[in-house]
Amino acid sequence: LAAFVLLLPLLPVLIALLTINDPLYSLVAFHTVINLLGLLVFIPFIKPFTRFVVNRVGRQDDTVSVLEKVAPEVSDAAVTALEQAVRALVIDATLVSALVAGTDRENKHNDKSNGQHNTANFKAGYERLKQMEGEILRYALRVQEHPLAIEQTLLIDLLLRTTRSAVYAVKTLKDIEHNLAELRYGDQNAMRELLAKQQQFIRQTSSELTSLTRDDHPLLFTQERLQELQTLNDQHHSAMIEFVHAHAQSLFSDNHTLSSELNVNREIHHGYKALIEAIGELLAHINKLP
Repeated sequence: LAAFVLLLPLLPVLIALLTINDPLYSLVAFHTVINLLGLLVFIPFIKPFTRFVVNRVGRQDDTVSVLEKVAPEVSDAAVTALEQAVRALVIDATLVSALVAGTDRENKHNDKSNGQHNTANFKAGYERLKQMEGEILRYALRVQEHPLAIEQTLLIDLLLRTTRSAVYAVKTLKDIEHNLAELRYGDQNAMRELLAKQQQFIRQTSSELTSLTRDDHPLLFTQERLQELQTLNDQHHSAMIEFVHAHAQSLFSDNHTLSSELNVNREIHHGYKALIEAIGELLAHINKLP
């Protein structure tokens, strides 16, 4: 309405510029210009309006939303919905796993307040994963109450196995979070160097796994890259063991602390091994190849 009022005095000019003599065509052309200008004016406000709605209403969890829309007795649709939900969970697991690494600002400035904020985000992410896992398991049980083809039964088993592996991977990182915090606020250069190495590995690996799971890639490329990441995981594990032993005298004052840091290495290795294997199995199915 505002655009119409503002542009109404320009109607004769617009008609002259368009060289339209027919009054009916002139009216159509005028309304078309009004609609186009209104659209152009509204475009910059789309994202702010979306953020406003999300902040006011909240964003419904994708996993719950997908599963709630499909009746479990409709086996084909239900299994497809379950597959979508598991993929969403795995993507979320890769994103949450990166949060345990903390931030560079924490390392450089010993910023405990920022570290506590990041820890809260990681814990919230893990709780969300556990909720998603529960929704998936309950829905799968409801689906299994109805007749299924053998292929569907096997697929559900694969999806549940993938779900458990992804959540287990993040749990292993949650269990060593306090050990990483000890390194973060340590007063020795070797401790900060060890933390930096662990952080770099966690961030890079999580980022690559997110891309491989969320984006579409040829299966052969994905399988090759996952194998490379598994090799890098093994190499990182070995390198960190050597680093801990090489700096044992300067880093750790007692055997308990030394054992804790070796446990950090082991848990990071086990967690990412499980996550990489889960992603490989899931993507192999999605691409319909063994």
